Amino acid sequence: MVFLQSTTTEFESIDDQPLVAAILTEGNRERQRLMQEVLYDRYANKVFYKCLSIVKDHETAKDLAHDILVKMFLKLKDFKGTSPFYGWLFAITYNHCISYVRKQQQQRTEDFDAHSYDIAEDEIERENLELKELRLEQLEQLLDVLTESERLILLMRYQDDMAMKEIAEALDIGESAVKMRLKRSRDRLAELFKTIRP
Repeated sequence: MVFLQSTTTEFESIDDQPLVAAILTEGNRERQRLMQEVLYDRYANKVFYKCLSIVKDHETAKDLAHDILVKMFLKLKDFKGTSPFYGWLFAITYNHCISYVRKQQQQRTEDFDAHSYDIAEDEIERENLELKELRLEQLEQLLDVLTESERLILLMRYQDDMAMKEIAEALDIGESAVKMRLKRSRDRLAELFKTIRP
């Protein structure tokens, strides 16, 4: 269904939390649909590009984003408004993408070469990785080499600036497990970084 731009503009300036509250309480179905369209337009591209950064495949990211946005509307009543809406939605996005990645990994179990993803836990504590020295292209290349779960947790922490607690909730693990996974992923990135340093 196509809506006139002049009718959706009425809702475009409304912040996320009041918009969600209005969607949930609006009695007029037409106005509710217009508000839903505004919320969809506000986040559709962000969700798609977040999925793409995780799965690295355009069509898969498109399918995942569609499912996530449907799930967003189905779970809208669960949004408590105690944290920003984008954080709530990105937690759904991460959880959905993680579930997809896990299913894919299970299907590839026989072909999966565990040794290529092993992180040496018995090595001496490494110095902090100097990310400032990395060029953007180099960082993107290194992130592509990481496993999906390693890349995901680094993006959550350093790209999206999510707190440890938020990551723990999104991944459904304890905060200490988040810290351990982050350390291992940083160490893995540091090890890869050494291979490209002159």
